[in-house]
Amino acid sequence: GVVAAASDDGAIYMLDSSSGDLKRELRPRRNEQSSPMVTSLYFLPRQPSRLLAGDMASRGRMWDFELGRVVNDFHMYEHQPDDDKVEGGGEGGPTMVNPPFVMAVDACDKYAAFGCGDLSFRLLSFRKKGEVVVKAVDGHRSFVNAVHFAQPAGGSPKKETDVHVLLTGGNDARVFIWHVLETKEGVFAKADGRIEHGSKVNGLCDAAGGVFGFAVCDEGPSISLYKVK
Repeated sequence: GVVAAASDDGAIYMLDSSSGDLKRELRPRRNEQSSPMVTSLYFLPRQPSRLLAGDMASRGRMWDFELGRVVNDFHMYEHQPDDDKVEGGGEGGPTMVNPPFVMAVDACDKYAAFGCGDLSFRLLSFRKKGEVVVKAVDGHRSFVNAVHFAQPAGGSPKKETDVHVLLTGGNDARVFIWHVLETKEGVFAKADGRIEHGSKVNGLCDAAGGVFGFAVCDEGPSISLYKVK
């Protein structure tokens, strides 16, 4: 197996999981002025040679790490949330002037999500012939530190399913539950619930047991478990 490790200097190191030996080093193109710090990585479930990376330059990249090259670039500035409403149905809070640098990334069979520093996340839909559709969604009051596609009740994690549930958590101590929908007009995320966790959310994952529940880690020493009916 392979382990991916991101570094502050913009490099991604592909390591053999058994020996720890370096198999490949991934870096941006040489003509870029700087290599921004890589903040998050995620292997695509159905394309094991593809790796999603997010960085502090507000950019996401899809790498083919076997070939050692970028196959797709996603500039977060190019995709902004709608001005007329907050899709989460909330009040939205104050305007965030921070750049949309990438704080977290996760993926399932059809979609990926990048949590960003401007209250929002970018939702990616993978379509046929390599097409990728990007939608920006807001609803948080601060950085989106964690994104996670949750396992539905009775389902298998990261497998193809008709139900796609996305969890997002932020510096605002909130967790949003989103239903991800796709129509002919594009891809959308509709808020289906909000939890006032009470502390900055640093990470999200499925809870054990095979039912739709999830765990939240924050600034404290404990892990909180939630079950969604």
